[in-house]
Amino acid sequence: MSPNAVMRALLARFTADGYQYVVVNMRGGDAARRFLTDSLGMTLVEGPNPDGFVTAETELIDR
Repeated sequence: MSPNAVMRALLARFTADGYQYVVVNMRGGDAARRFLTDSLGMTLVEGPNPDGFVTAETELIDR
């Protein structure tokens, strides 16, 4: 499975389990930012930081 498919499956599972909101913190700099925002449609909260971490969030209710 691709990383995109894995994350989409996790988000679907969290939604099915009743979660309403998720925050992801991922290392990978600009590539992580693009993955979370462009590929998954999440909102950037912070980063990329000097240490390469990115934080993004999304509401699962609208998914």
